Amino acid sequence: MSEEEKKKYRNRKIVTVIVMGILVLIFGLIGLLQLNSLKRTPTSERTEAINSNIPTIVMFYSKTCPDCKRVIGTVKLARFKSYGNPTRQDYGVAFVEVNTPDDKDLVNQYHITKTPTFMIFKNGQPQAIGSANGFDVFQYAGTDKEQIKSLYTNLVLKQGGDSQ
Repeated sequence: MSEEEKKKYRNRKIVTVIVMGILVLIFGLIGLLQLNSLKRTPTSERTEAINSNIPTIVMFYSKTCPDCKRVIGTVKLARFKSYGNPTRQDYGVAFVEVNTPDDKDLVNQYHITKTPTFMIFKNGQPQAIGSANGFDVFQYAGTDKEQIKSLYTNLVLKQGGDSQ
């Protein structure tokens, strides 16, 4: 191989590495945008998930809510870390996003007054996520990242215990 051919080969290699790096960067940015985006679950899918015997975490949000935008990355990351894959029902837990302006029926039915609010449903019924002063608590409204993560972690651990 001549010196000129070696130089061309080296230049092609450099260009290939640069193009691959740019592609990785672009796909990474697209993934990051997806991770931090809110997307309303279609009504039929939402109804099916809430009424199923699979525990379903419901996040009530509003597109104009700055707190919702601030926690959505935590929510999606907690989903992924809790059961390894964000696809619905693969690990005995489903996730639904409810846009409060579009889904006023659920907002009114469950007295949602703040976003983001999290609830867990199974067989169409709200499930207790904790207790306070001897009473069951069915909602968590807030942005505490550790509290949000614990919803997923505890539910997945509970499901793992139920199946054994």
